[in-house]
Amino acid sequence: MRSCALVIMDAGPLIKLAIADQLDLLLFFGTKIYIPDEVYFEAVEKYAWEHQAALTHDKIRLKEWVAAQGNKALVFCPETLVGEMAKLKRETGAYSPGAKNHRKNTGELAAHDFFNHREQWGHPGEAALMLIDDGPGIEKLKIHNLDVHILSTYTMLVALECESLIPSAEKIWNDIEVAIPTVHRAAADTSVRGDTEFVSSLRIRAGR
Repeated sequence: MRSCALVIMDAGPLIKLAIADQLDLLLFFGTKIYIPDEVYFEAVEKYAWEHQAALTHDKIRLKEWVAAQGNKALVFCPETLVGEMAKLKRETGAYSPGAKNHRKNTGELAAHDFFNHREQWGHPGEAALMLIDDGPGIEKLKIHNLDVHILSTYTMLVALECESLIPSAEKIWNDIEVAIPTVHRAAADTSVRGDTEFVSSLRIRAGR
């Protein structure tokens, strides 16, 4: 298997794995993990920021996990132009919880910004495994300079079960469904190389 980086393209996979207490599954790929800055904000802090509340237990778990793996040089949270602009708007009040005007897809935009300029992080053209959200909000994925394999969260669990790394993908997914009754599954398991641009349409179906 070729060495590659794991890029988290949306907050959804992190949120789901944190809820199921299964974040360590990301380590099974044996590679560096990139969580772009605004993906991290959406996964860890956005809900608390919007509701002006304390972090919930699953968010604390995720925050501590990212910090622990970062200390081992396994997880990186690269800064992006999208993330810097969103952070500035939060700090200046242009985005505010009261106004409920925070743009919804800043995490996805930051991930695309990072991936399409990943040479700035020292791996131009390096193969990447892209973990994307299962929800209908990311039905299309547009990226450039490709040498990637694209997985949704549910499909990742199925792949890990096929490799006998976990006993049951369905058991973990059921735990996620209990916590998030509106969760969806997306069938995404695609390798793409050599194209200058790729647009994928995911097949979305209800979780139950």
